[in-house]
Amino acid sequence: VAASGNLLGFKTVGIVRGEEPDQWSNTLKFCQEKDMKLIFISRKEFDLMSNEVAPVLMDFMDACFIPLGGENELGRKGCEEIVSELDIPFDHLAVSVGTGTTLMGISELTKGKKLIGFSALRDSSQHGPAFLQWLNDQTNVELTHDYSIGGFARSSAELENFIVEFWQQNKIRLEPVYTGKMMMGIFDRIKKGRFPEGSSIVCIHTGGLQGLNGFPDLHRRLFTS
Repeated sequence: VAASGNLLGFKTVGIVRGEEPDQWSNTLKFCQEKDMKLIFISRKEFDLMSNEVAPVLMDFMDACFIPLGGENELGRKGCEEIVSELDIPFDHLAVSVGTGTTLMGISELTKGKKLIGFSALRDSSQHGPAFLQWLNDQTNVELTHDYSIGGFARSSAELENFIVEFWQQNKIRLEPVYTGKMMMGIFDRIKKGRFPEGSSIVCIHTGGLQGLNGFPDLHRRLFTS
């Protein structure tokens, strides 16, 4: 959002969950460099915000509010467009999951296909009730936490080694928060024979590469290997 605003000439405001830290993360520094105004609020206040409106934004007229993870009707509708860009037949569609917005969006145009969500969170208790209710009503969607490495933004030597090897073999960069876990899960399931022979599997790369700055050793290995 910050980069888009800087490129296209509209103002952006970022609401950050938690008090302002003594040392900003690389992502926050990037947002500031792209002229995003950052507002730090308490975790309690943040968690009470509605997905449709942020009270702290009332001072900014004509604001379009994007909730955490884009988790609203417009966010889901935007993710539908991802499927329309696929020009190859497939049997399985895989995506990493945080709030579940991307998974819910792509499901609208993939009826009859098998969808697999690889959660970046520790277990189902960390997902929102609306997403879990939606998931319970689906017959073609699977959510797995088997490759979350213990929780959000958690990494491991195994995961980081996989990401480096994947880069060396395919020249596609992954990161350990979302896409690395998804792709490691796909490869592990292939090895275990979890997919029928001859299946076509599409994995959606949802970005997040700026997060590599938070893993300096992995960042060094990816950009110097």
